Amino acid sequence: NLGLIEFTKGRFTEAARAYETAVGLDGGDYRAWRGLALSYFWAPGEKPKAQEAFSRAAALGEKQLAVNPKAAALLADLGDCYAHTGDAGRARELLKRSLALAPDDLEVLRTAASAYEQLGERELALRFIRRALESGYPRALVEADPGLVALRSDPRYPQLSTKEAS
Repeated sequence: NLGLIEFTKGRFTEAARAYETAVGLDGGDYRAWRGLALSYFWAPGEKPKAQEAFSRAAALGEKQLAVNPKAAALLADLGDCYAHTGDAGRARELLKRSLALAPDDLEVLRTAASAYEQLGERELALRFIRRALESGYPRALVEADPGLVALRSDPRYPQLSTKEAS
């Protein structure tokens, strides 16, 4: 939880330290490894460590997926991990499955948008962040997401409606 709080505040180095503690306590939790990987990815000077952490998160997540292949949030998270490791084909496959299972899940939509942005697929990223915002996902959380910085600079982003604005 501390890692997530630090990450949300944009304190990525502090988030990485908290996630390092978390994976030291429970090295089998893909979510802790994914949090660590994202923290490394955005923390200054830590990006080289991110690939190994994303790979570890993906391996652990794949084990969970074997038990529950219809876990939409897990599929989206794995898609994001693969987007960051450069396995675009596997990322797209998992994201497609996730969105088919939970087309209205706000976190799945936001994760898909971020993953597609990482893959360089701006149109899909905009489509899914638009759907998330229109369904009530808080714009403040989109504004705080480091994976969506470039998307937010797209001239189409400010025109995306939100539930409150519609």
